[in-house]
Amino acid sequence: MMIKCPRCGFQQPEDQYCAQCGVNMLAFRPKKKSFFALLSENVGLQIIALVAVGVIGGSYLIRQSNSSNIKTSERMVMRQGRNEVTTTTSTAAQTSDAKNALPGLAQKEITVPTQPADSFEATQPSANSLPKAPAHQGDGNKLAADSTTGGGGDATQANTVLFKLTFAEVSRDVLQRWITDSSNAGQFQNLPEYSAGILPDFNKRGDKITQFLKTTEKKLSVGQSETAISGKVSDDGSQIIGLSINYDFKSIENGSVRGAITVGRFGRTARERFPAEFDLPKGAVFFMVDTLVPQNFASERRELNMAPFQIFKSQDFMTQNSKFVILIEPVVK
Repeated sequence: MMIKCPRCGFQQPEDQYCAQCGVNMLAFRPKKKSFFALLSENVGLQIIALVAVGVIGGSYLIRQSNSSNIKTSERMVMRQGRNEVTTTTSTAAQTSDAKNALPGLAQKEITVPTQPADSFEATQPSANSLPKAPAHQGDGNKLAADSTTGGGGDATQANTVLFKLTFAEVSRDVLQRWITDSSNAGQFQNLPEYSAGILPDFNKRGDKITQFLKTTEKKLSVGQSETAISGKVSDDGSQIIGLSINYDFKSIENGSVRGAITVGRFGRTARERFPAEFDLPKGAVFFMVDTLVPQNFASERRELNMAPFQIFKSQDFMTQNSKFVILIEPVVK
């Protein structure tokens, strides 16, 4: 069952912690918004406030106008040698008095005080910033009937794939060959914070991996997603400290698996996310580099004694002679 994070709105399979922001979704309670925050978000309340201001201003104007109406002007006129006192009501004076009572009212702009809404720092990057491998060429109009994990041929099995998620330590020499081969195929992208690429026929390469830190497997059907978390819960129980990997299985066509992956790196004071998309032909593997580097988790390192954080004990890794690599491989029969 898919649930929505009450803090950032991210949708994922039912779990205690959000794969995107790391918050404890069961314990999270949103802050109550102030009256001004509610007023700034609710158009109906803004209209009511404006009407109220208009009614008060109009009532004041009417009271000033009525007060002017009872004023009279007296003037002495000479008529046939007699002095007469004539009492008249000056309409022009009433109008002038009413305008002077609230000068500039017609031009005055009524403003409603607003308060900026709370923001969340981990904003989803735009689609153009995601590393995206070139689409695998194929028919593109039907699902591969032989793309199964159980050997059958029904529609459910054809849409089910076993995903292998691996954390590994890879030497710089081997990694450089991966990057060169992936770049030559036009399937590697180097971003400021991390890099990602695709290697075809990965199992046929025979490259030596320095050490496999952790491997998990999960069968997914089209439209499903999986979250793998490695780390510990913070002292207050509000979020996780460690790595979170969420991957989606979007479609499969002619043996080519299309999906997306988001790696979250959560510390006590910093939360970062690394999103990517992949389109993997049969036998290919997708790899991500630099989502974990020697400088990360400096203050939390002693607490992270589970896989894959044993890489911090590697001298090659700490001296940058090797790198932390995440690999995701769909096993298509």
